[in-house]
Amino acid sequence: MADLAPHGPMDGLGLPVEIGGVILAPLPSAPMVSIAPFRGREAEVAAALGTPLETGTATDIGGGRLVWAGLGLWFLIGEPAPDLAGRAAVTEQGDGWAGLRLTGAAAGDVLARLVPVELDPATFAPGRVARTLLGHVMALVIARPEGYDVMVMRSFAGTAVEEITHAARAVAARAALG
Repeated sequence: MADLAPHGPMDGLGLPVEIGGVILAPLPSAPMVSIAPFRGREAEVAAALGTPLETGTATDIGGGRLVWAGLGLWFLIGEPAPDLAGRAAVTEQGDGWAGLRLTGAAAGDVLARLVPVELDPATFAPGRVARTLLGHVMALVIARPEGYDVMVMRSFAGTAVEEITHAARAVAARAALG
């Protein structure tokens, strides 16, 4: 008989995993919508959200987070969107994306093997966001004080986990050699 129980994007991927002091864990599921302000309505949308719409940033608002996701696009995660009718296109995204958290002293070394982004905290400080490739998968990388959040389209979750664990093994092996 078919299994009709709902499954999360990270089910069956063997997470969390720790390799060489680096921990890769799934982010908890949370409601998520995309917000694309209509031309000329950006200030109204920012006012309704209570925060500026800044490129390349993630901002905590209320019980959620506003994450820049690309040109003229933000994700509101974990917080219901205010009524933006006539000011922005708002679409449900929660089932389409998967999130990972990478922490540990060598988290930056692991991620540096996969993304063409300068991860030095002086330039990519907590709260900064990059839309980039993770190996060959499009991802959003969000710098946090303790590491990084990585968001990928749900269909690429397994690939992202495989790529990150492979890089973590390589970094751990290199560290073991001294």
